[in-house]
Amino acid sequence: GGGTGFDYFVDIKESKFREWSEIVPTFKYDDTVPYFSLVVPTNDTCRFSYIMKSLITVDKPVFITGVTGTGKTVAVQSLLNSLQPLPEDGGMNIVPIFMNFSAQTRSDVTQATIESKLEKKRKNLLGAPSGKKMVAFVDDVNMPLVETYGAQAPVELLRQFLDFKGFYDRDKLFWKDIVDVLMFAGAAPPGGGRAVVTPRFTRHFNVMCIPPASDAALTLIFSSILNGFLTKFEPEVQRMSSGIVAATIEIYAKISQELLPTPAKFHYTFNLRDISKVFQGLLMIRPRKCTENLTFARLWVHESMRIFYDRLILSLIHISEPTRQAEIS
Repeated sequence: GGGTGFDYFVDIKESKFREWSEIVPTFKYDDTVPYFSLVVPTNDTCRFSYIMKSLITVDKPVFITGVTGTGKTVAVQSLLNSLQPLPEDGGMNIVPIFMNFSAQTRSDVTQATIESKLEKKRKNLLGAPSGKKMVAFVDDVNMPLVETYGAQAPVELLRQFLDFKGFYDRDKLFWKDIVDVLMFAGAAPPGGGRAVVTPRFTRHFNVMCIPPASDAALTLIFSSILNGFLTKFEPEVQRMSSGIVAATIEIYAKISQELLPTPAKFHYTFNLRDISKVFQGLLMIRPRKCTENLTFARLWVHESMRIFYDRLILSLIHISEPTRQAEIS
């Protein structure tokens, strides 16, 4: 054994505890997939997908939170997309709806968006297409503007849906029931334009917090992507993969620890998306343009400078005139 209780799951068939790491699928790099849609399976994605899938089976809403850049959105989107096929094809016959809230989101627009995706069964009954289950994933749910009295209108609309399973018709004011629709929500912690969501809303959910990825997980994620990408390159370029991954993670760790935000440097908030952008830049080069390791090293330096160095405010040292003359001579 070893580790914590969260590192294991119960294998019903074999009636024993097994580690999540035993069932993490292997990652296969596909250069046709957009960079930010790539999902490298790790212990965390495996754990959370399993729990979310179990909760969908029993119709329980999920609220997923965690700091920016931990891959909340991508994890939920890839899970819901994978569950679209019929049960015999390994899915759950799910129709996903993806919505994003912003500071400007209005409740009437939110309601219209949800209703437009539903099927009208009777005058006062809406629902998912027959035989299917619809999962609405609302990302950044805590972004809408807070009103004078502390409420967020779009969130209150979703709360009404969770409380009573329906909406009022905006024109004729009669009640409409909604069936076969499950609510998923995602949000980063409050602060920076994000409000604290009312407990009346969150009490309905199973709240899960995705932790920031450990160095081992980051190494696995980015080395899987980079190794997959470099298969068409020269062997000497391929050999640089592990060094580049380690160096990028080290730069990020050092900067996050030592260069903290201050009133003058309020933009010194680095998150895992910054590491991602370095690799996104590396993945743009073509094998015929990069035949030796020096070219790839220069590209890495350039991308690291672009992401990290260009955001730093450098204190200019004013050299007095005599010393400057001495230096020149």
